[in-house]
Amino acid sequence: MRRKRHQAGPRVLHGLAARLHDGGGRRGASAAGFFHLLTHGVFKALLFLGAGAVIHAVGTNDIFRMGGLWARDAADRVVFIVGTLALAGVWPLAGFFSKEAVLASVWGPVAPSSS
Repeated sequence: MRRKRHQAGPRVLHGLAARLHDGGGRRGASAAGFFHLLTHGVFKALLFLGAGAVIHAVGTNDIFRMGGLWARDAADRVVFIVGTLALAGVWPLAGFFSKEAVLASVWGPVAPSSS
């Protein structure tokens, strides 16, 4: 049973990669998917860098000793707000445009078959 489960993982990933490569038969789906993947990575990096800056400024990882950060560090506050809004897909940040590109490719016309 364990061996079969390990063998199924690469098969599923290969199927997903093949599906992403052809875009599921939708025009622009592949480009929209990669754009969304890239923007999501940038948002997450922004949030992780902000968390690292907070940990560095406070000098501890203990959440209970990190009080009063809202008033103390305005730059980190802005970084977290921008990162959160971008991740939520709020206009005019890149998350909005990547989300809309994915939705447009999903609801758009199906590309003609090449076979």
